[in-house]
Amino acid sequence: MAYVSGTRTAVWLIVDLVRQGKGNVKTVAKLRDWPESKVQAALNYAKAFPEEIEPLIESAHRVTFEDLQRLNAA
Repeated sequence: MAYVSGTRTAVWLIVDLVRQGKGNVKTVAKLRDWPESKVQAALNYAKAFPEEIEPLIESAHRVTFEDLQRLNAA
């Protein structure tokens, strides 16, 4: 899994946040207290490797509340 350089944050998560924010890189950068260039780097990676990033985003969107309860019970 790809992570944003110098962080423990997965690239797919940043890409998903930007999409949820209607493409606003500045908002996500401010939320993470990062320079915009770091968020843009994640987007660039995702554009270069969509076959890696897109399935992770899709998988995250399929997680249900019940799935999380099962994980917490383990």
